Order: sequence, then structure tokens, then C-alpha cells
Amino acid sequence: MKILIIDDDPLVRIALKTLVNWEEHGFELAGEAEDGEKGLEMIERLHPDIVMLDIKMPKLDGIGVLKRLSAMEDRPRTLVLSSYDDFELVKEAIKLGADDYLLKLDSDFGNILEVMEKLANDILDSRRQKKESEQFSQQVQKNIHILRRNFFYNAINKFYSSEAEMAQSMKFLDIRLESDYLYCFLIKADKLRVMDGEHNENVPVLSYAVVNIAEEIVSGTLHSYCMEWNIGEFCVIAAPEDPHARIPVEELTTYGSRLVDMLREYLNLPAQVGVGEGGSGLKGMQEAHRNADNSFFNRFFKSDETVFLWNNTFVPHQSKEYLPVFGMKDELFEALNFRDAKRVGSMLENVANDLQTMGLSRGEVCNVVLKLYYMVSEYFEQNGADVKDVLRSRPWGYDDLIHIENVAAARDRVLSLKADLEQYLKNDAGGSGGSLAVAKQYINEHFSEEISLTDVANKVGLTPSYLSNLLKKETGKSYSEYLIDLRIEKAKALIRSTNHKIYEISEMVGYPNTFYFSRLFKRQTGKTPGEFKKQPV
Repeated sequence: MKILIIDDDPLVRIALKTLVNWEEHGFELAGEAEDGEKGLEMIERLHPDIVMLDIKMPKLDGIGVLKRLSAMEDRPRTLVLSSYDDFELVKEAIKLGADDYLLKLDSDFGNILEVMEKLANDILDSRRQKKESEQFSQQVQKNIHILRRNFFYNAINKFYSSEAEMAQSMKFLDIRLESDYLYCFLIKADKLRVMDGEHNENVPVLSYAVVNIAEEIVSGTLHSYCMEWNIGEFCVIAAPEDPHARIPVEELTTYGSRLVDMLREYLNLPAQVGVGEGGSGLKGMQEAHRNADNSFFNRFFKSDETVFLWNNTFVPHQSKEYLPVFGMKDELFEALNFRDAKRVGSMLENVANDLQTMGLSRGEVCNVVLKLYYMVSEYFEQNGADVKDVLRSRPWGYDDLIHIENVAAARDRVLSLKADLEQYLKNDAGGSGGSLAVAKQYINEHFSEEISLTDVANKVGLTPSYLSNLLKKETGKSYSEYLIDLRIEKAKALIRSTNHKIYEISEMVGYPNTFYFSRLFKRQTGKTPGEFKKQPV
């Protein structure tokens, strides 16, 4: 720890040099100066850690030196030397950033070593915190795509409790979506899913390329963030640079067409794009994604097109909305996720009965069955399964569905769908509980590592969304909440049973940033780690 003395009194300088065996206490006297101007020159050249600074000097006094130091990016810590009648100057020096002061005639600087060691400890703490902060920032940047993907996944799937919580995460991840209108581009490249099923090693490389191409195309007038949603499915969330602008439909269509063209040209990858618009904030993001997702219903009617818009959904006949089938999508997906065969069967049986009693036209009946089939296909596509392996009792081609002859045939179709899904859920029922137990065991064994929901899901052979739902159902907690609670409990046990320092325990439970760990610990327990350690067991 280097020290520089700036004082015009040679006797004071001698006293400061001889009063304490500085080297014995870890300090190095780097130099001395008799006035402020020479002192500043030596500060620039020697870069001392601590400057002992006389407040009254010729040419440039201590106040002047402090004013000049305030413009330095990495200024040294300062200890002001004053007399009894310099109190007003001392107050000004403290305002200018001086760390402490000593009276020259106070017992020959009797407490100088105590003050200097305090400053040295503060410097070491600041350096350690800065290093930890830099390491944490580097780790964040290294994993920024994963962290952003998790953020959007949580936001769109309603795992955020409030706009304030979402805004805090966005600021941390440098996500700029402050806009009256938000947009979602869903890219579906089914060829990738097929390749993945064939264990083609090029799938990760192609997926990475899709993300880069998409982010490059949907930029310029938009802030955009692209992530791989599922194998063969990519999601781009975007906002105009002008927070009050609304992107014209024609421009959105152009973005979608360019995405399709560039993926075909550069990657030889056929793709389709669904475009959705939403309002602002958390609900707007969810709305944009939902609209983009629903726009793919057009694929059943416009198989020759590649870009589908949320505001141009094709319906072959005028529907009376007696059966708002899309309104049951979330409930149906939830029941399938929880392997609730009884609930799935009840929902589809209600639809079958409604078809028979509502007096719908033939076109409307066909539309209901098409929508149901679309939703079921979408569910299994998202979860990496082929719907043809589930719906085995009869063919489900487009021509089969639009040529349903009557209500009785349509009702029979829905009941057939019900029977196939119930059989699938029955066959699959045994695996979920065991998989969740294995997942919890894996988390418990690797809690100190950087493990994401996707990492754990891959280990047990489940999709992230399904594992998240299972965990939420059993524990009432999201994956991140479950992991935080586990880490804090481990930390509490270590604090009580070991003599490790707090920063060591922080690293042991998976938090290299001690400051962040302390904030989490207090949020969970109501006490800081230090306070928790002092309380009786």
C-alpha cells in the first residue's frame, strides 16, 4: 500500500516518516512533496494509494489539491493534516472527498496507524468488490443469450409477478423494450426438428446461425432479441426505436419475408414466420407472442404462404363464436402438461356435445375440429413429439377434416381425439413423478453450479415447460424460486456449522458476487448473513 506525504513543513514530514515502522505494517513511503503542485505531479507519476495532505501550503494548498483530484478517475484516498483553527477548511475538505483528518498537534499523530489501516482495509475491500463485480459482469456477458432467453421465457409464460420485477430484470440484461407497441416474430423451421430426431450434429450450429441472422434482419428501426424457443422454433421479440411508433403491417410482412428468404438462401432452411403485435409492458409482450402463435392457424388454409399475420387469420366460414376453441388452448395445454387425462377427456367431451346441440353450420363444425387438431399438433410440436405417433386411431389429414359430412361425424372425430389423448396420457403417466424426483436430486447435487431449467430438464428427459409445471405443482415455486430457497438453506447451514467467511459461503452456494448473495439472503430471511450468524441457534 503506497503512501505519499504532501506538507510544506519538513519537521512534519520527518515525524510522519519516523513515527511508525511503515513497512512492518504493510505500507511503503513512495515519496514526499513540499507543496500541492509538486504533490500533484508525484501523484500522477507514482500512483499512491493514500495521500497524507497538509491543508495549508504555498502555491497550491490542500483544498486546491482535492479539487484537482476530484476530476481523476482513479483518485487516491486522502488523509488531511490540519491545525486546531482549520475546522472550516476541514469541513470543506471532507465535502471534496477527503476520507479523514488528523490534528498535527494531537499527541504527535498518536492514532495515525489506526486511521491508515482503516483506509487500507477500505481500499482492499473496494478492490475485491470491484474484482468480483467485474467477474460477475464477465460471467453475465458470457451467458447473456441464455439469461435473456430465460427472461423472455419467464415473461411470456407469466412467471413474472409484476411489471416492476420485469423492469428490473430488463435493466440488468440491457433489454430495451420501452414502447407503446411490442412485436413478436415466431420462426418455425420444421426441418431442424426432423434433423434433431435423426441426431444430426449440425442442428446446434444451424440453430445458432438462425438466431444471428434473425437478430441482424429484425434490426435497424427495431430493438430485437432472438432466442431458440424449442428445437426448430425461434422467437424474436422487438420494439420500435421510437417508443410511440407503430410498425405498419407492410413493413412487418417485409421483415417476415426477408427472414424466410435469408434462411433459405444462406442455410438452405425452409421456414415459416408468424407475426404478432401487442401493447406495452409485460401484458403486451404476452399478447404479441400469443398473436404470433395464433397466426399459424393460417397454415391449415394457406399452405403455399410463408408469412402469417395476427390480423389476417383466414376463416373459411363465418363462425358464430359459439365455441371459442382457441380460448381453451391454455387450459388444454396445462391439462396435458400435468398428464390430467380426466380433465382432458372432460374438455373434449364438452366440445363434442356442444357440436351436437349448438346448431352450427357444416363450415363452422369443420372449423372447430380443425382448430382442435391444430392446438393438439402445436402442443406435441412444442414438446418434440410427432402428433402422428399419438393420434393413431384414424387419419387426420387436412382433406379429411374439411370434408366432414355431418355433425355426427364431427362429434365422432372429437371423441376419437379424446380417446387417443387419454390413451397417450395413460401410457405416459408413470414417468413424471420419478422424473421430478431425479430432477430435484440433480438440483440438490449441483445447486452451487450454474444450472438452468433447460439443463435440468435435459438431464431427466423432460421439456423445460413440463418440468417447470411439475415443480410448480408439487412445491408451489418456480424453478428460480426453488433454486434460490435451496441455496439459502445450504448457506444458513454453513453459517451455523462452519467458520467459513461470508464471501466463501457465498461462492460455495453458487453466488460468486457476495453483495448479490447478501441481498438475496436478507430478502429470504429478513437478516444479513452477519446478523444471522450472531443470533442464537
